[in-house]
Order: sequence, then structure tokens, then C-alpha cells
Amino acid sequence: MKKRGFTLIELIVVLAIMSAILAIGFFRFSSLHKIKSEIEVQTLINDIQYAKTKSQTTGDTSYISFNRTNYRIDSGINYKKSRKLEYIEMQTYNNQQVSFYSTGSVGGSDTIYLKYKFDPLDKNRYKLIIAPVGGRTRIEKI
Repeated sequence: MKKRGFTLIELIVVLAIMSAILAIGFFRFSSLHKIKSEIEVQTLINDIQYAKTKSQTTGDTSYISFNRTNYRIDSGINYKKSRKLEYIEMQTYNNQQVSFYSTGSVGGSDTIYLKYKFDPLDKNRYKLIIAPVGGRTRIEKI
């Protein structure tokens, strides 16, 4: 008589292998989101610095409008840039605006709170501070 089916040891080995593969995939996927989120935060800081520098060098006022899921930079009539945020989310009011003037002063400077979208524990929260004098931009973990 032929036996059909699998033994208990075979099932346990297959389940152990599948669990190991899923665990490795989960940790790689979550760390990938964290790296992309950090890159997106750094890109936001670089864009703010660019708008500040552009207003000082060209003499035109640069505006950055922040929304919950994107931001837009307007500088003069020739430069407009909009960027959608995929991995971070801003905790701001709708259409919050910061202005960089050619003198180096800043209008509408504020603290903007950021969080990672794919953080299940909600541990990664940051605050982006745009100083009213000189427009110095820094980020702090809270």
C-alpha cells in the first residue's frame, strides 16, 4: 500500500524555510522605506536651501508652499518646481508658505513637523525648523 502525503518533519522544515525567507524580506523592505524617507527629508532640506540661495543671488523673492503631501517652489517667473512626497508626510496647515527675500530675511518661517508614512509604530517624527533670521534650516528628531 502506497502512502500519500507529507510527514510532520517535512512540513516543519518547509514552514521554517518559508518563515526565514519572509522574515528576511520583511526587514529588507522596512529598511528600504526608512532609507527612502531619509533621502526625501534631505531632498526637502536641499530644496529649501536652494530657494534661499536663489533669492539671494537673483534678487527675486522665492516662495515655498507646503502642503501635507507635497511642496512647491516659485522663484521669479522662470523657476517653478513641485515635488510630491511619497515617504514622508508633513503635519502642516494647508498651503503654509515661507518666503525668502533677496536681503536674506524670511517671511512666514515656522516649525514643520514631519513623520514617516510607513512607520507602524509612529516613532520617526522630526521637526523642520526654518529660522526667521537668515533662513537657517535644520531638522531635529523628536
